[in-house]
Amino acid sequence: MQLAHLLAASSLVLLLLFIPTQALPTLDFPTNDGDLELTEHSPTSTNSPTSTEEYCRPDTIDVSEAHQSRVPALGVGVELLSCVFSNVGLVIEKMALLKEEKRLGNAAEVQSFKLPMFWLGFGSFVVGQILSGVALSLMSVVVVTPLGSFAVIANLFTSYFLAGEKSGVLQVLLSLLIVTGCILTTTFAPWEKAHDSLDCFREYVGNQSFHTVAAILLCTWVPVLIISRALVLPSQRVTSDQSQWPAHAKIGKWLYPVAAGLISVWTINIGCVLMRLLSQAMGGHASEVMESFEIYVVFVVYLGCITLWQNLMNACMIVLEAAFVIPIHFALFTMLTLPLSGSLHGTLANWHPEPGPLAAYLIGLFLNVAGMFGLLLVGSRMNSDSPADLKVTTEDPDTSLLLDKRAASMQSLPTAPKPADAAAAAAAPSPDVSKDVEI
Repeated sequence: MQLAHLLAASSLVLLLLFIPTQALPTLDFPTNDGDLELTEHSPTSTNSPTSTEEYCRPDTIDVSEAHQSRVPALGVGVELLSCVFSNVGLVIEKMALLKEEKRLGNAAEVQSFKLPMFWLGFGSFVVGQILSGVALSLMSVVVVTPLGSFAVIANLFTSYFLAGEKSGVLQVLLSLLIVTGCILTTTFAPWEKAHDSLDCFREYVGNQSFHTVAAILLCTWVPVLIISRALVLPSQRVTSDQSQWPAHAKIGKWLYPVAAGLISVWTINIGCVLMRLLSQAMGGHASEVMESFEIYVVFVVYLGCITLWQNLMNACMIVLEAAFVIPIHFALFTMLTLPLSGSLHGTLANWHPEPGPLAAYLIGLFLNVAGMFGLLLVGSRMNSDSPADLKVTTEDPDTSLLLDKRAASMQSLPTAPKPADAAAAAAAPSPDVSKDVEI
């Protein structure tokens, strides 16, 4: 698992540092061929872009027409079904890991790739992601993305019926609070469609704002990952019973979903970049795209992020209930998508929202943060109120000494004969005294 973390992190750094340092080509159109290609993308020559930056500027999506679709009901149904498959997959993965941990007695020795049940859950998760892609082909991203918050609601049912994890009323309310926040932040975020060309990809990756946001996210993720592992792994290797963990290990486990949420943002966005490049290749530019090194770098980084994401989610599911992991993970993913994707495509700097949408977006962020902290407090209180912890904390030294003295006094008392022994003694013949006494 540590090797997978190292490879994935190295691949991510490679994408951020190696590609932007290359000489980024610009689109020059000195010949007639260039003019023809430009005319194909922009029919009105009077508004033709004069630079790569203008040519690759994302197109604004009309939110008022986002609901229009040939089969809107089918698109909504497919997206909701994808949430169910994704949640079922994660819960099945957790069940497989916990079963193996119980068999080995140590979570550090669990190897997920050897468990058939884990691969069953992973297959269900992959099916959910594919269905989400199908929903995007049927409906606009402005409609599909808010529907993705249904995953938090589906998790309440899948975790209960499959894993037997009961959620209290406060947990349900906090999860619904996060759902509301995710809907607000995704609905009122700036929605624009990026271009698929390889030249635009080079332009996007070279944005200075993207480098800044990427550096901030990476500088946050690395310490969170290292600190959480340093706090939890030593105790987890000794015992899987969390009631015997020290306080710092019980606190550190709550950083696990934070690390998973930070890497999931990279996974989804890099996957979208890879899909756009493949779409460009299948659209008649296969030789240009497949002969470039960028698509292979993106593919390797994407595989590394998927591996790391799965490892972090597995670690979350072992130490925390799914009712806590999924909402916190989804809230972080939703909040961080706008900064990362917007900085990559240059839409964040040009976002000038009206007061109403901006207020709705900020309220959504506040609800997400409030919901995450609420789940953290509820989970911490549940751990402190567990019977194992009460046994340790309520017995002070004086009480323990009194119980020891009482136990010692009970042991010093003569033991009463057992009923079976008493009956045997009564049934035994009495000795003949006349034979022993002679006159």
